[in-house]
Formats: sequence, structure tokens, C-alpha cells
Amino acid sequence: MSTKLSGWLGAAQIHGRIRSVMPIGSDQFLGLEVEQAQVFVRVGKEGRYRDGENVSIGVNTHRLHFFDPVSEASLLADDGAANGGLTLP
Repeated sequence: MSTKLSGWLGAAQIHGRIRSVMPIGSDQFLGLEVEQAQVFVRVGKEGRYRDGENVSIGVNTHRLHFFDPVSEASLLADDGAANGGLTLP
């Protein structure tokens, strides 16, 4: 299965393999392996997900957050976030 982020503006899908399922209150956080990277997504509690499953999750790209894995700083610049842009090191 190809694992990638497809689409990009507004609506997209993330394709990957579930590595963890964490129920937190009214939500669940899924740890996904996408293109050999760790990605965490928040989904509703009504979904049934299992470790090891391949999934395609619909996402609103305007609600994505990106963090540097070393510094844990946001990769979205204050002015770039307003325009939907990224500022990368």
C-alpha cells in the first residue's frame, strides 16, 4: 500500500499503518506510520481502529500542525499560518 499525504489544499487523505490507538476522552489519537514518518491524528471515539491496520484518514489540511522533531518547535510561522504557508528551516 502506498503511504502518503494526497490532495493538499483543504481536503486530503493520509494513507498509513496504525502503530498506536490512544482513547482520550471523546477522541482517539492514532499514531500512524506514513512514508517512514510518525504522524498523529485525532479522530472521533466512534471509529474502530486496530494496531497494524492500513488506513486512509480524511483530513482538513487547514487544521494541520507541523513540529520539528528535535526542537519540538512549530514549523508554522505566525504570518505563514495565517496564509496557510509553512516556514521551514
